[in-house]
Amino acid sequence: MSDVCNKKSFETDSDAALALKLIKRNSSREKIPIRYYKCEKCGKIHLTAKPPSASKEAVKVKTPKQKMQVQNSRKKTKWLKNHEINGEDNN
Repeated sequence: MSDVCNKKSFETDSDAALALKLIKRNSSREKIPIRYYKCEKCGKIHLTAKPPSASKEAVKVKTPKQKMQVQNSRKKTKWLKNHEINGEDNN
């Protein structure tokens, strides 16, 4: 894969982990990276200050069972929100 990102990149997880450790220890920046991830665009590893729940990796599911659980959870949440808005309460 070619380097299409304009971000600092690392070839290995261990290189990124070391950089992350050094930045956390020595940086005075307000926004500090907290983790690293493999980029889908360039295939290299980048650092990010975003928590996993805010990233694309967090919403990926690996198995059909996990996908179904996520879909069911979303349907239930949507149903509950709709009924709370309409003033319906079954309790």
